Amino acid sequence: LVSLSNAALAHAKTLTWTGSQRMETKTLVFDELSDASGKNLREVLTDSLGRIGENLHVKSMLVYKAPEGIHFYGASHPKHTLEGVSMGRFVSVLAMRRLAPEGSVFPSVRLADQICQHVIGMKSEALGEPPLPSFRVEKEEEVKEESPKNEQDELNEFFTGQTTSIDDSETTLLRQAFMLNPSQTVYDYLKGHKAEVIDFARVE
Repeated sequence: LVSLSNAALAHAKTLTWTGSQRMETKTLVFDELSDASGKNLREVLTDSLGRIGENLHVKSMLVYKAPEGIHFYGASHPKHTLEGVSMGRFVSVLAMRRLAPEGSVFPSVRLADQICQHVIGMKSEALGEPPLPSFRVEKEEEVKEESPKNEQDELNEFFTGQTTSIDDSETTLLRQAFMLNPSQTVYDYLKGHKAEVIDFARVE
């Protein structure tokens, strides 16, 4: 499987991409691909399956490309990594931009892995727009004693602030409650780490 992935990546580098500001994807026909030695991938797969005694059928492979200057991350579940290639029934890939220098903030690799696992677990369907803030007005318990006119009545004072409205049925990534901290949205979590998700994909 590692050789199949490496062959797909090598072929992807020869393709023409549009230079989109979003993540691009292309479907590769499996039978048209060859490994570094020129051997057809179908033959490579057949030989490998014969040795390990497994049954696997591949019709096509998807390759993704992040926009120029944007970092690309991925995760799988259940998580199994072999020679740097992650494998699992569920896979998510993420194009993310960090607005803070590495080393001065929470590690980007760990942050991206958290978001990728969220995408897998929460079945995010689209990026969506940042959540709109909702205003709240809170009134403290009234005080029976009369306050002096020249003093601010803090207990009776209204507090106006901004909170984010979270919908548990939300399917867009930025507006979903963050899996590791449901009290905030994914957008709020990313913003707190000076990060921005440009695009993502979830494959099952």
